[in-house]
Amino acid sequence: QITLDRVIGEHKLPENCIVIAAGNRVTDKSVAYKMPKALANRLCHIEIKDDVDSWHKWAVNSGIHRIVTGFIDYNPSALMGFSAEAEDNAFPTPRAWEMVSNIFTYVSEDISEVFPLVMGCIGSDAAYALRAWCEIYKNIPDVKRIFDGTEESVPKRAETLYALIPDMVSYARRNGDEEKINNSIEFAMGMPVEFRNKLFVDYLGIKSIRRCLKKNSSFNDWLMRNGLEDECYEDDEPED
Repeated sequence: QITLDRVIGEHKLPENCIVIAAGNRVTDKSVAYKMPKALANRLCHIEIKDDVDSWHKWAVNSGIHRIVTGFIDYNPSALMGFSAEAEDNAFPTPRAWEMVSNIFTYVSEDISEVFPLVMGCIGSDAAYALRAWCEIYKNIPDVKRIFDGTEESVPKRAETLYALIPDMVSYARRNGDEEKINNSIEFAMGMPVEFRNKLFVDYLGIKSIRRCLKKNSSFNDWLMRNGLEDECYEDDEPED
């Protein structure tokens, strides 16, 4: 009735409304039924696929827990582990990873304390891999020292940097004064280029620190070298 006649009961949809229908594929075996051809022919069909880069941008902007974003950055294939043939009730999906993020945020960051909950969201394989990943956090630099300007040792191992960057992004979101942000940028200049770029792109997603970023010459040099100076602040409010 909504799709064909554009009415809901006795209410007619206004002309400025469009109808968007979302659902699972029949092959997903997730409460989906084959659509009648007459209805299918009246819709434009677009299949949505998981994309790690798009998810990461959303996750940073939405405050997804640093342990989750670090793990998915290091192991992108872990974002989606759905199989229509598997019998498991728990498996990794973007929705399930958000549930894990909420567990870390509101229950405990100690995975040994919340492991049954984590496994209940993403399944045993992904949960054990995540627990092994959490061991890396014992060896990353103290993020508070980085922002205070007293940490000089920049890690070189890729897995350590993958864990450190979300830690720095999370800290910047909570402690975004100009001096601390400048200290963190100076520290980042010692990172390999790939990881420095990842950190700076994530920093751009934090609106609360953009005024600090605008004033930092090293950050603005990076913007110019990457051709981002004209677009990165376009949705900011004008300064007083």
